[in-house]
Amino acid sequence: MEPQATQFFDLYRTGVRTASDVMKASLESVERMQSQQLQMMRSALEENVKLADYWSGVWRAASGQAAAMGSGLRDAGAAMNQEKRPEPQRRSA
Repeated sequence: MEPQATQFFDLYRTGVRTASDVMKASLESVERMQSQQLQMMRSALEENVKLADYWSGVWRAASGQAAAMGSGLRDAGAAMNQEKRPEPQRRSA
């Protein structure tokens, strides 16, 4: 080969190697970023599950208390309805 062709080939090979190194570094950076995003999504989903469990427990407790209060109110209302009411006075003729 001619010396100029050899120099051109070396320059081309160096450019391709540099481009390959840059692409490799870029892909590794993207891989790290996606890994971090995935970890953040997993953490967010775990927090969401914890919050859903917490609020469902709160809802169950509140609905249980409301049912107990409603039952107590119904019992009190039934007792009041069963009390003897005074009969209306009749007019004497």
